[in-house]
Parts: sequence; C-alpha cells; structure tokens
Amino acid sequence: MEQYPDLRRVYQQKFYFILVDEFQDTSKIQFDWVKLLLRPKNNDEKVNCFMAVADDDQSIYSFRGAKAAENVEAYLKTMKLDRNNSKDVIKLEQNYRSTDIVLRAANAVIANNKARLGKSWWTDMKNGERISLCQMEDNISEAKYVVDVIREFKQQNSTISYSQIAILYRTNAQYVVNGEEIYRKPKSNAKLHEQANYVFNQAQIIDHYKKKHENERVDNIQEFSRSSLRIIYVSLQDNSPQDGKIDSSHIDAVQLMTVHGSKGLEFHYVFIVGLNEGLFPSSFSDTDEEEDRRLMYVAITRAKRVLHLTHSRRRMHFGEWKNCQRSKFLNEIPIDLIRQIYDPQLKFNSKNDTTPSPHKKMKTTATTTPMAFMSGSSLLKLNNNKKTNKSF
Repeated sequence: MEQYPDLRRVYQQKFYFILVDEFQDTSKIQFDWVKLLLRPKNNDEKVNCFMAVADDDQSIYSFRGAKAAENVEAYLKTMKLDRNNSKDVIKLEQNYRSTDIVLRAANAVIANNKARLGKSWWTDMKNGERISLCQMEDNISEAKYVVDVIREFKQQNSTISYSQIAILYRTNAQYVVNGEEIYRKPKSNAKLHEQANYVFNQAQIIDHYKKKHENERVDNIQEFSRSSLRIIYVSLQDNSPQDGKIDSSHIDAVQLMTVHGSKGLEFHYVFIVGLNEGLFPSSFSDTDEEEDRRLMYVAITRAKRVLHLTHSRRRMHFGEWKNCQRSKFLNEIPIDLIRQIYDPQLKFNSKNDTTPSPHKKMKTTATTTPMAFMSGSSLLKLNNNKKTNKSF
C-alpha cells in the first residue's frame, strides 16, 4: 500500500474505527501496515479512530518479531497521546481471575522490569491461599513431589477436575526428563530413538538452528535425542490408552505445557516447576531477562486460586547432574506470601545451609523457619485441618 496510494486511499476510506487487540504481540511491520490505514489529517474529513488494547507486561513473543516497548512508544507518538494522561491511556487494573495473594506476587515480580507502562492488579477476592514454595534435591524428586501433591489434592477435592490443574515449565526439554513417575513409556521407544536420530542427522536440523543462533531450539532437540528412550506420555490415571497418547479433549487430565503455551488460559491450581537459574530465567545469550520476567508474570497469573512453585538443588542436563541455584524471580516475591517446604532428602552443605532463605532479605524467625520438612501429604492435611476444601 505504500507504493499504491490509490489502493491505500480505498482502505483508508473503508475503515473508520480500527482496534488492534493483543497489541503487545505486534511486530514493527504489522504496526507500519496499520499506520497506512490512518487517514491523513485535513479539513475535508475526520481522521480514523485507532485504539490499541495491550498488556505490555505479557509481551513474550520477541522471538516472533514482537516489539512491545517500541510499538507502544510509536503508537503514543503517532496518535499524539500522553502516557501519563488517564484519558489517553486507560488502565484496566481490576482482576476477576486470581486471588489477592497471586496478584501481589505477580505485581512484585513484574515491578522489577523497567520497559513497561506500569500498572498494578487488584481484586475483590481477598485472603487467598499463600503460595507454596518447595525445594527438592533434584528434578526427579521434584516431579514425583508434584505428582504426589496432585493425587492427594484430587482425593480430597474430587469436584475439581484434573483439567483445572496445570504444570507449567520454561522449555519443552523439561517435559522429557521431569521424572519417570509422571510419564508413561511407549513400547517402541528403541525404534523411536533410532528414527529420531536418523531424522535429525539426515535433515541436519541441529546444524540449521546453530547457524541461526536459535540456541533454545538446539537445546530442545538435543535433549529429545538423548532422552527418547525415556520419552513417556503424561498420565495420572490408570486407564490411559495403550499407546500412551492423551487426547485432552476427551480425557480429564492434568495440563502440561510451556508458559508460552499457557498464555490466555487459566487454572484452579498451577504448578510452576524448574525455577532455577539458567533455566527460568534462561541462560541463553539471546534471551532477554525482562522478557523472561514477563514469562514468569504470565505463569503466575494463570492461577485462579492455588499457586505452587518448585525448584531443585541439582538437575539432570544432557545426561549429567548439574548443581543449580534457585531462580532470582523467587527472591522478588514478598516473603509474607510464601509457605516454604523442603524435601527431607536434601543434603545440606553446612549448618548455615539448613534454612535456605526464600528471600534475600529474609531473617530466620519463628514465622519463616521451614516447616519441618513437610511432605506434600502433610501440607495438604494441615490445610484441610485449618480450612474447608473450598480453600483450594
């Protein structure tokens, strides 16, 4: 339309009201295209009405070309709007999904980002459940812990379907190795492993993505190749089909997905797993920390009532055990929102390491001491003694 002004004029006349939803996910070329639809300002006719609806804190698609900060600034400049004028920038800050505890955590985390318009969620749903933060010895015990908590939760809350429980992770590679107990093993794993390696080698997929510097894709492919003998499909029920595949449209099943895949969805109970440095946030050089923080914000706000965060002292990475640190994002959540839980199998290095802090500024007091290495079973029993099942 830049090259054909007559055609541009047709569409400028055709559309008077223009609304772009999910504006934070637009690329520069998409925004440039929309700007071509705007009528030039003259005395003969009115200009278009152009409205953008966006949550810049949920801009998580830069790898697709999304330019949230740049496009928001360009939009304000194009439309001659003042970001500090409430008539120009209307903020919808009341949240109808999550409890006050979940929203306070989300607000605290995202406040550490600088490139944002700024807003603060609030809700009428007060006195929500505190956020459970569990540290496990390794990612295998982390996965088994999550399964145990889900099973016992379902036993005590039968009216809540499995599909209202979600396990979110940063990358698909975590799905492959996050513990054998939550997977089901197909009979043809050896053949699958052989076929996968053959395809990768013939297609030169890894070399292709290495040349494009898409490190996360390379990581996922290599992890899949190494772990294909253990690839097993998720099932928390005994009546899974023999091929191990689950059709979520027909089976009430726990939802496993990346945080990217969860955007726009909501669940009663959300687990965010693998909250370790180098994983979430990612250690890849082409990953922006502020975007990873926005990912964390998106993950937290998927929870309607209950939020469970987990991390581990070491993780299996490319077939080797690696020691790891907890995610910096956990340190950004206010300590009064956290209920800390520890794995009784943890091997602490020293006396000073027996009460690892859930926050950098936390002091070891009677209110913040770890809960005697409570298991998922004990935690659920404690909650049920204090509150009714509706508290979940």
